[in-house]
Amino acid sequence: MKKKNMILWFLTCALFITIGCDSGSEQNRIGGLSDQKRVSYAGIGGSVDVGSDDSDDSSWYVVEQFYNHTQSMLQEVMEKERENMEEASRLMAESVREGRLIHVFGTGGHNIMAGMEIFKRAGGLVPINPLFPPGLSVADARPATERLMGYARIVLGHYNVQEGDVILIINCNGINPVTIESALEARKMGLKVIVVTSSQFSRGIPPGTLSRHPSNKDLYDLGDIAIDAYVPLGDAVVDVDNFDQKVSSISTMANTFIVQALTAMTVDKLVKMGEEPEVWASANVEGGTENNRQFSEKYRGRIQHLAFY
Repeated sequence: MKKKNMILWFLTCALFITIGCDSGSEQNRIGGLSDQKRVSYAGIGGSVDVGSDDSDDSSWYVVEQFYNHTQSMLQEVMEKERENMEEASRLMAESVREGRLIHVFGTGGHNIMAGMEIFKRAGGLVPINPLFPPGLSVADARPATERLMGYARIVLGHYNVQEGDVILIINCNGINPVTIESALEARKMGLKVIVVTSSQFSRGIPPGTLSRHPSNKDLYDLGDIAIDAYVPLGDAVVDVDNFDQKVSSISTMANTFIVQALTAMTVDKLVKMGEEPEVWASANVEGGTENNRQFSEKYRGRIQHLAFY
């Protein structure tokens, strides 16, 4: 009996020793992981720490901020703008079915990129007529024209927009003279106006601010359909340690997401209407140039910035 008790005692000690060693190893493993930021993707709308070391000279924390802000902003669009985007894409599809052009006007130095994003790009709708007037883009703002009173009326006339056409007016802050005048003039001309802008941005800019149209109107209030981009006031979103000013603007991420989503939704609605959508192919793949030439021939003279090759 004593011999059996002695054996049991030795087995018990051995078991505790083994558990202690395993526990210590597990603690070491977890401790080792704590020396690095662990990857934890929470899905759309959740924050994420992307694996990197915590060394003092690492700047990855700013990338995490930009990623999380972008994801949060786009999630708001996904959750709150479905109805507006459904209606906007329906208007766009009906316009295309009627043989009309869809006019796209990004009314600011960088907002103009929204028009570039969906014009003659692989997978993009062909009947897109972008408005690229002189002086508006930062690439040719000599002088800058986005605050020039009376300019929008001239621009709309030059690009031959017609009563009943659809126009997308895109500006994240939605307050400058060309932006406001474009919406007001387009409605006066009988166009169907879809606006993409950020209400929280425009609402945060006081009346009388130098960059505002004299009416102090906001683009968000001037569209037949308004799609909110949820860009925060000031556009920049990243906080850098020991530096007071935010960096890294986010509005282009919202604008391009929305206009590309509208493109896909419009194509889907055209297909459901029994139409065969005209879509650009990449000119850098086999058959792409041949596909695109037929459309360039068809729309030459109607779409002003259409290059032919």
